[in-house]
Amino acid sequence: MNRKLATAILIGIFLTPVLATADNKGLEDPEGAMVTESHGKITVLRSQPQGMEYGSGKNRLDAEVIFKLDKEPGKTFGIRLHEGTDPSIFYMTDLLREAFVNDLNVTVLHNKVEGVVNYPVIWVEITH
Repeated sequence: MNRKLATAILIGIFLTPVLATADNKGLEDPEGAMVTESHGKITVLRSQPQGMEYGSGKNRLDAEVIFKLDKEPGKTFGIRLHEGTDPSIFYMTDLLREAFVNDLNVTVLHNKVEGVVNYPVIWVEITH
């Protein structure tokens, strides 16, 4: 294999999970939304088929991966994996699975809106 190609592949493998951000196409930024981080260990990790929503009204999540964090009781987070989603988004689910299995802390970035308890996730990282 060409050395430059091998280097590019390795860089892509290591950087893609770090830079993975969620597909928020079709999600409107609610009025008064503020981008914020939430931290904690995953207490629930759920995978569901496309089209199955979580919550209702302004708390509706249109997402295939649903999870909860121990330090954010009452809040639920979701990641969309709809058809056509950037493949790098799947690395976020890998990070969540690794954190859940190994009892690691995660940090997630999401919009925060007063009165809303279910949030679509923008990015995920494992933290110590």
